Amino acid sequence: MYTGTGVLSQFVNLHVNTPRAVVLGPQELHVQEGDTITLVCVIQQSKPPFVFWYHGDQMVNYDGSRNRLNVITQVEGSRTNSRLTITDARYTDSGNYSCLPPNVKPAYVLVFVSQAGDTVAAVQRRGHTSTAPTTLPSATSVAVSVSVCFTLCVSVFTHFLPTR
Repeated sequence: MYTGTGVLSQFVNLHVNTPRAVVLGPQELHVQEGDTITLVCVIQQSKPPFVFWYHGDQMVNYDGSRNRLNVITQVEGSRTNSRLTITDARYTDSGNYSCLPPNVKPAYVLVFVSQAGDTVAAVQRRGHTSTAPTTLPSATSVAVSVSVCFTLCVSVFTHFLPTR
């Protein structure tokens, strides 16, 4: 549109889509020792040349000491799939697995490997996440906090009431 000053203005809406990775399935995976673990990471709106998989802070893609592990990454159109397979799962395979493609928001999944028949351990760990608080506030500390807040709110409120 011409504004009369020789300046041309055009309004546009810019939508930025940040590519991100998603690990298919639940965020917590519970398996038994000896099972095969298969994690599939899907990246849309990006074609990364490679995808790194981490177990905790250790990259596992090229870990020669873990011959039970295989990573296959394929690009299909505008979507990239990376599959991490671990055969003969062991307790030491438990932990946080991350799918980290370059320039893409990563994805995470927690894997719990239990001994065959150890359903109690699997149930106890089921509620655990890596971001869970280590302690919860006690009932006394919550009551004191509410009391202090109430006292302060009442005193501020009564301060602004008109006098008769």
